[in-house]
Amino acid sequence: MKFSYSLLKKLLPTVPKKTKLIEVLNMHSFETEDAGGDVLEISLPPNRYSDAASHIGIAREAAAILSLKFKNPIRAIVNLPADLGLLNIKIQDAKICPRYSARCFQIKDIKASPRWMQDFLSACGLKPIGNVVDIMNYVMLETGQPLHAFDYEKIGGRKIIVRKARKKEKIKTLDGQSFSLDQSVLVIADKTIPLAIAGIKGGLASGVGPKTKRIVVEAANFDPTTIFKTARKLKLQTDAVLRFSHGLSPALVDWGLDRATKLLLDAGARLLDSADAYPQPVGEEVIGFDQLRYAALIGANVKIDEARKFFQALGFSIDEPKNPPGTRLAKGGKSQKLLVRIPAWRTDVEEAEDLIEEVVRLKGYNSLRPVSPVVSVKPAREEDFIILKDRVRISLKNLQLDEVYNSSFVGEADARGRESGLVELENPIAEDKKYLRPSLLPLLLKNIEDNARFFDRVRIFEVGKIFSSMKSVPKERLSLGIALAEKDNHRLILELKGIVDELLKSLGVDDFSFVAAGEKIRIEVDHKVLGSLAQINLEKRFVAALGEFDLEATLAFTEDAKEYVPLKRFPAVLRDISVVVGSDQRIDEVLQEIQDANRKLIENVDLVDEYTDEKLGGRRSLTFRIIFQAEERTLTDEEVNREMEKIVAVLSGKFKAEIR
Repeated sequence: MKFSYSLLKKLLPTVPKKTKLIEVLNMHSFETEDAGGDVLEISLPPNRYSDAASHIGIAREAAAILSLKFKNPIRAIVNLPADLGLLNIKIQDAKICPRYSARCFQIKDIKASPRWMQDFLSACGLKPIGNVVDIMNYVMLETGQPLHAFDYEKIGGRKIIVRKARKKEKIKTLDGQSFSLDQSVLVIADKTIPLAIAGIKGGLASGVGPKTKRIVVEAANFDPTTIFKTARKLKLQTDAVLRFSHGLSPALVDWGLDRATKLLLDAGARLLDSADAYPQPVGEEVIGFDQLRYAALIGANVKIDEARKFFQALGFSIDEPKNPPGTRLAKGGKSQKLLVRIPAWRTDVEEAEDLIEEVVRLKGYNSLRPVSPVVSVKPAREEDFIILKDRVRISLKNLQLDEVYNSSFVGEADARGRESGLVELENPIAEDKKYLRPSLLPLLLKNIEDNARFFDRVRIFEVGKIFSSMKSVPKERLSLGIALAEKDNHRLILELKGIVDELLKSLGVDDFSFVAAGEKIRIEVDHKVLGSLAQINLEKRFVAALGEFDLEATLAFTEDAKEYVPLKRFPAVLRDISVVVGSDQRIDEVLQEIQDANRKLIENVDLVDEYTDEKLGGRRSLTFRIIFQAEERTLTDEEVNREMEKIVAVLSGKFKAEIR
């Protein structure tokens, strides 16, 4: 936004040279550049247009920073004539037009404005037109409040109505453009036609001309969103649009009208009447400023008198509170407080932190001394669950499984059998998404059904949260679901067992066991259940093997690192043993009995062969490889033979095994 250095100097005669002013504004307030000649280019933040999009606002800023005395040129006009019947204002929607004020003047003639005014307008990018229009523009530059002048004789019925445009209503603006309006556009109208597009552009039909003898000067306040949308729709950009679309305070209306009245009276005009429609006046805010809060937020102290001086320089007033004995500051002083009364035109100051910001920026950010933060330093550590999930994903992907992501919401069909403990949503987006999922398996089964149309073999898994309700309190747990599916493979659960075996070992879970539990197989560690496996038959000859695991319970048994164990110095002895057992006999139970025969000498036991044949009479042959190894000596054949005899005796007695 362009500002005239000469006008700033007129408002603040003690202002320093242009280069110095640019420097202090850059360091304390706004980005400022030298645009050449008399012009400054100042970039205002969106929340500062109400108080700083004016030469008065910038002069006040400079005075506050430099500790200069600033005298506001606005003088309130008292004893305004009113209710003389010349003006009648009606606002149809106070939300989009909170305030509309107007004053009626008798003028001598339309002529050129003084040279000094024309120079200021030109420096700020506005074209001088005539004394009435130039005064409107000059007051906008000085106070920040846009104004507009109508020819009073062209206002039908002496009535001004602020309303929405009617459908396909038309208006021709002062620059000769014609617009077809719709009901989203706010207009200033008389009893029949629109006189102006509110906050944007005046209409040609009510424009001031050489024969104008009486004028109406309006100053209003509009909803910024409405002005922005209308200007964008009509592709009209004016200085008034720039200001109104950022939001101005209704309090600026008085400033604009009072300043315009003074200049018009100086030009020989006579004030005839005034009217003000202001349904809900905006008052001042009172916000507390606390030294202790300032110190906690900024990391430095400020004297209460210094803060008071800054607030008063910015145009705030102070209500002195009763300061009871305050909390001591870090360096021993007592915390004092101020009650700061914020004028209505400072719309950006809304809370205590805003007051603190005003003080610290006027003091200067560069004046703050660097202070090392006082915090408790904790060693960096990775989240255990994140590591666990990554390890699970890597392991299962290496085993050729694909990861899927399903919704956390399910319907009654997917929650069937788990009705107790379901977590129901208050506002579900659909009937089939009214619960938080109690298990990963129902949606994994749907994944299988969807993929089975295109593939004969499906291998998928999911890591995610499941939910349950315990005494009406929702609980969530991290879970792993695995689903395999294949046509005519009724031994698929054995593959799933192998996958689970590899997964748990990769996580460092060693002492786990598979325990039969009806149609399911439980995975247990130290008598604690980590999960379960099951196999079911699907349509079209598909068989599915499903497993779900509590990863939070599994985490307690994982090992991040293995303890180093040196290699044994003495050689191992390998022996194979083949036994015939019933077809319903669990292999893991046989293997466990062999291992338990002598845990000191038996290093490892593996199943190396499984054979079934009709000649075995419904039984099956199992071959195990046993590794014997001692830590302190080389085992002899006699010792190994004795151990093998013990194993044969145990298997024969417990499983009625036939040794081959």
